[in-house]
Amino acid sequence: MTKHYIIEGRFIKLIISEMVLIVGLSILIILIGFSRVYLGFHYVSDVCAGFVISIFYLVLFVKVINKFKKNN
Repeated sequence: MTKHYIIEGRFIKLIISEMVLIVGLSILIILIGFSRVYLGFHYVSDVCAGFVISIFYLVLFVKVINKFKKNN
């Protein structure tokens, strides 16, 4: 029983650390996009289009990876 709780505790810590990493990097990406507009390097439409294209590629990549995981 003790080993199960230790493994479960590590799993919970891993999930929490992944969530902190995802949230932190997401905030960084948004701030970089905002800074590009603020500094005048890009228009708002350019940054929004970049976000949309990136999200599309992310969803596509996740679906492909999940499909390969199911086959193996």
